[in-house]
Amino acid sequence: MLLVHRPAYDDWSFPKGKLDRGEASPVAAIREVEEETGVRVRLGVPLTTQSYPNGARTKTVDYWVGRVIGDPDVSRYLVNSEIDEVEWVDVDKAEKRLSYRRDRSTLGEALATGKKTRALVVLRHGLARSRKAWRKDDRKRPLLVAGAAQARAAAPVLEAFGVTRIVTSSSVRCVATVAPYAEHARAPTTATHGASNSERSAAPRMNSPGGGSWIRRNRAG
Repeated sequence: MLLVHRPAYDDWSFPKGKLDRGEASPVAAIREVEEETGVRVRLGVPLTTQSYPNGARTKTVDYWVGRVIGDPDVSRYLVNSEIDEVEWVDVDKAEKRLSYRRDRSTLGEALATGKKTRALVVLRHGLARSRKAWRKDDRKRPLLVAGAAQARAAAPVLEAFGVTRIVTSSSVRCVATVAPYAEHARAPTTATHGASNSERSAAPRMNSPGGGSWIRRNRAG
């Protein structure tokens, strides 16, 4: 279990931090772990969100089980005023090392999830041209500029979960939504008919739920 020591509070806890403006929680989780430990991880099972008083405010922290990608060595991490110790702690010792009851509860929940899971990410297409205003084949209805921006913003979220395979509707708006991540990660993409409402109308035998993309990660934690 990877823990960090914060000298300002003299406590041991899990790596965590604040979201940048407009940043999604999974993306922040990956970034903060790397910034505070030097270790790159991918996310697995989501854990119960922590909420607790922090001065006059309430702090909310999202947690996931994470698995290391690449080198787990923390000996080269440059300690600083925020984090002065980073340590891999045996599971049977981590509970005693953690300073807060809420973190010990999160630890117990993480250990109960098991070692291997599979993640299925269901992604709806980005904002597209209005169906009422589009007079052509609905399967060719494109993303708006805002939808293209949503597609780009989705890429780091998918990367946080280590997505390795994409299955998408062949509709233009759906393919365009997953394209930024597919190109970045070089993830194999299968475009299938019948995955959207318009395609099901043309092929009534298909029995698929809703329109969008099914994105799978082979092994998670």
